[in-house]
Amino acid sequence: MIGLDASQVSQIISFQHWAAVPDAHDALLGVVNVRSELVSLCNPYPYLKTSGGDVSGFARGAVLRHPSLRLALGCHEVLGFVHLAPEEVKENNVFEAAGRLGVLLDANVVLEPFYSLVPA
Repeated sequence: MIGLDASQVSQIISFQHWAAVPDAHDALLGVVNVRSELVSLCNPYPYLKTSGGDVSGFARGAVLRHPSLRLALGCHEVLGFVHLAPEEVKENNVFEAAGRLGVLLDANVVLEPFYSLVPA
């Protein structure tokens, strides 16, 4: 389970498939068409320092809040919103919610490799 601070997410999207981008950054799975707008789809597993799991079933994404980048972090499902008190986030950003362990990601870390692609 992966968590993101709700203030770092602009919307949750659903899609049926994505188109791969040749020679893209390792974390970029491809692009999805959301209401006639292309959104880049990122693989969350490299940010967890793991080879991860099966990304072929990703059907949803959390679009990260950024003024010019349209980038979503892929996932299988969205569980909802959970309020975490600061003391509930443990070492290495591990947290527990609804009896499941998760890792809290910082959207800025996800966006950082793509900043060089945005014109100044």
